[in-house]
Amino acid sequence: MRLSKFGPSLVATVALTVLPLSASQARDGWHGADRPGARALFYGALPPKGQQPNPETIQLMLRCADTGKAIVLFVAETSAKLKPGKKVRVVLSVGKVRSAVTGETKANQLAGVASLRARFSARARVFAAMTDRRTLRISAGGWHNTTPLKGIDGRLKHLVASCQK
Repeated sequence: MRLSKFGPSLVATVALTVLPLSASQARDGWHGADRPGARALFYGALPPKGQQPNPETIQLMLRCADTGKAIVLFVAETSAKLKPGKKVRVVLSVGKVRSAVTGETKANQLAGVASLRARFSARARVFAAMTDRRTLRISAGGWHNTTPLKGIDGRLKHLVASCQK
């Protein structure tokens, strides 16, 4: 797999696998983008206080696109329903608010299922809705994922503001 298609900041930040969590690891949650100017937000195993997150436990990422006023969604693992190297309609839903774009799947040889990447406008209504709801639903080509939004509100506001500059 050519990682350069995802961009250097993604390659440097996220490994393309999600390993099973041991009982000693922290619970999942949102981390990153906790200060103005932050350019990425992650969902996965919360790192111990004062430590950096383990890239192998990051399940999904929202980051500012390298160009334009956009936010890139990256999901490390999807399912066997999504085949690598395909264009796919990606829908983010929070309550009744939805935003849809065409995304792409990429081979993830370590996980054995495709990764997913999609680029949304930083002004997409779904991002505003994410700050006052409980769950984010991601749908793509028959695959669905529901992610809790607890702990995202202030972090997401910082990220969206950074991506709109």
